[in-house]
Amino acid sequence: MDMDALVNEITKRVQAKINELAGENQANEADDKAKILLLAKEECEFVNQTLKCQKLGEYYKKDSAKEMGYNCDLSEYEAVIAYNLTNEDLGKIANGITDDGYTKLFSKALLLGKKVFIPREVVELYSYKDTAFHAYYDKLNKLITLLSRSGVVILPFDQLQSAILDGQTQNPKCCSLRPPKEIKEKKCDEDEKDSKVVTLKKHVINERDMVLVNTESALVVCIDERAIMTDLAKEYAKRHKIEIIRKPLGNG
Repeated sequence: MDMDALVNEITKRVQAKINELAGENQANEADDKAKILLLAKEECEFVNQTLKCQKLGEYYKKDSAKEMGYNCDLSEYEAVIAYNLTNEDLGKIANGITDDGYTKLFSKALLLGKKVFIPREVVELYSYKDTAFHAYYDKLNKLITLLSRSGVVILPFDQLQSAILDGQTQNPKCCSLRPPKEIKEKKCDEDEKDSKVVTLKKHVINERDMVLVNTESALVVCIDERAIMTDLAKEYAKRHKIEIIRKPLGNG
């Protein structure tokens, strides 16, 4: 084998190894991400846009319930994004009737205390706001109010990403669920010695991280001062009385 051929062969093997390691790193990063379930009965443009959303993909692994045949373990998911909410399914879910994969997963998510996000554009009832008799519309809208009080957040699609990542919306009145209160975040110089402390050196802190912290009976969590804490993680910490301390932790 001449020198040029040898160099080419070595280059090919090195590149193959680099590609292999890159694939492994991507797989590990995907496994480490929290998961969000996309729940729809049929394909729609909003599902496709959610799947293509790069910012959301940086922090969450997005699974399609339809592609999985609705055989999903909801305990693995931090939240659900639901689409195609028809008036028929609204009535079923609000009254605990589950007769297909969509309504079963939607109802189960609420029973497990999972937050369900719904783009306002896919709620069928809202399309009849200007034509329906007031009394009838009001009766059906009360079902939406019930769901909103049960962990469902309805908001315009273009606010979905911000609502999931940090709880921020341009118009909080767009959903019936009251915005959660911010959990108290201590400064790094406050006393920690009386509580069990867990340090999370991550750029994004999600609900799954808080669940793991809670299993260790920790009362205080130290995160980097620049770390992003998702809204769901904040709610979990508040609910379980886990206090958050921000301090410079470096890139560890």
